[in-house]
Amino acid sequence: MAIIDAFKFDDNINNELKKVVHYGKEIGENWPVVYLLNDSKEAYIGETHHAAVRMSQHLTNAAKRRLTDMRIITGSDFNKSVILDLEAFLIKHMSSDGKYKLLNGNHGLQDHDYYQRSQYNETFRNIWNQLRRENIVYHSISEIENSTLYKYSPYKSLGTEQRQAEMEILRVLAEGGDKGVGKTIVVKGGAGTGKTILAIYLMKLFADANDSGTPGEELSDYVDEDIESVIASESIRGINKIAIVMPQSTLKESVIDVFKSIKGLNKKMVLSTCC
Repeated sequence: MAIIDAFKFDDNINNELKKVVHYGKEIGENWPVVYLLNDSKEAYIGETHHAAVRMSQHLTNAAKRRLTDMRIITGSDFNKSVILDLEAFLIKHMSSDGKYKLLNGNHGLQDHDYYQRSQYNETFRNIWNQLRRENIVYHSISEIENSTLYKYSPYKSLGTEQRQAEMEILRVLAEGGDKGVGKTIVVKGGAGTGKTILAIYLMKLFADANDSGTPGEELSDYVDEDIESVIASESIRGINKIAIVMPQSTLKESVIDVFKSIKGLNKKMVLSTCC
């Protein structure tokens, strides 16, 4: 059974975390946890083995320091794979829930299999239901997963082919930027292969890389395989005109709804093929 502890996120948070003991372990100092920082409008979700140290780092970040509340989520059987999975689960669902705009970038989300993963599905759902009872989230999991916001969320984990396409696009754009020349990239794929999801994912990535006001996440927030793509996305900083053109009016309206709910994106970035 998971335990959720709530705190005020302020200069005393380290001392408070060091007092937390569950399962005979010092949870705040040496245990895998997922944490949630929030105020009334924004939230940030992360994972760590050293919550007290991690909060010290976040308190030096101006965007995160203005957040007011903290929760840590622990379980007696949690390990690194579990907390990475739970972190991704909460980011994907909370980004589509609508209560908060997330400060998280959209890199680092994991969708890896691991030993006894299926056994944690019910645990994650119970955690979500508890957060709902505490009014941290609005909607049920089924409501979210059947919503347009979830379907086209830029916080989706990319599949293997999508990720390969992402890295190739970033490589080509970075090389073109170094040489001062434009590039045209065509992504081909049949219906249902995830082209629209990849495009929306890249829009969020480009917006975060270009927005100096966006609180960037430290490289320590990512597992090794993600660092390469984070560095690549940083190399394209300076692309200040980004838009997505949607030929179908119904799809355009759906994407506009998504962009209005995501920090760094806005409805003006969604264009039609005609005026």
